[in-house]
Amino acid sequence: MGATNEEWEENRKSFVNKFSLHPKTNKPLLPYALKPRIIFRNKKLKIKNQPKVSIIIPSKDNIDLLFKCVTSIVNKTMYTNYEVLIADTGSNEDNKNKIKEFIKNKKCKLVEYDYYHFSEINNEVVENHIDDSTELLLFCNDDIELLNDAISEMVSVYNKNKKVCGTVGARLHFGDNTVQHDGVFLFSKKNNDEIQIGLTHYGHRSSYSYTTNTIDRVGNTAAFLMISKVLFDSIGGFNENYIECLEDVELNLRCLLEGKRNLFCGNAVAYHYESQSRKTDGAIRQEDYQLMVSVIQNNKDKLSKFIPLIQN
Repeated sequence: MGATNEEWEENRKSFVNKFSLHPKTNKPLLPYALKPRIIFRNKKLKIKNQPKVSIIIPSKDNIDLLFKCVTSIVNKTMYTNYEVLIADTGSNEDNKNKIKEFIKNKKCKLVEYDYYHFSEINNEVVENHIDDSTELLLFCNDDIELLNDAISEMVSVYNKNKKVCGTVGARLHFGDNTVQHDGVFLFSKKNNDEIQIGLTHYGHRSSYSYTTNTIDRVGNTAAFLMISKVLFDSIGGFNENYIECLEDVELNLRCLLEGKRNLFCGNAVAYHYESQSRKTDGAIRQEDYQLMVSVIQNNKDKLSKFIPLIQN
């Protein structure tokens, strides 16, 4: 019986190793998790009216993701009237030379800086490197990779809603295909007598909880955000008092205060390898949070209808 048990045990281990462990990592494969499939429309849109789009991409020593981002724009975009401005924020000379070589024969130009501040850099590019022929601005992180012709989809939404359009956003997914952004969601929470403001993204980290339609949202993330240049200028651009994040939330709120609609385009789809641009953990600084809250509190009569109250 002993020999039989040892033989059975060896067979069992062989079976486990063959079918239950990854052949390279030797980690368990069970329970098995399916990678969710990303659903989106992937057909060519014929857009007769093509307003010029200026795509602004801040980047520093992140050339692998940057090149993947720009390549996806070039390969996926059927829209023709666009330009790409890479705002280099202090890359080493070797990487800057690689960028210069990479953008040859593309609709790209390089603008060089020696510092990084999201609001200041984007505002400066708009003010000094984009002329009046541009109608639409598209703010884009260098860790974005388009999965379809998202730019045409977003321009189409803008064209149909030009008079009332604030920001236009896209559906963004993490690399594991779960949802990163399906529109910005703000809410107020009553904790005893104190009202606290909460912030998240619709569908965050879910597999299929997202929309493929165009829908009103309180806002869209500036990781991939379109807005008319005239509107952006009229509301003062990004508030440069923010240190690290939430300037995009205020921009969306300013659009609402102007009576505009922030539209989320569920058929504009991209990967967002989050926080690779800033090299941070994504945590919100208290100073930035308080600045955003002050905008809401100072305009609570106009903004309260966009921010649901959740009772404890």
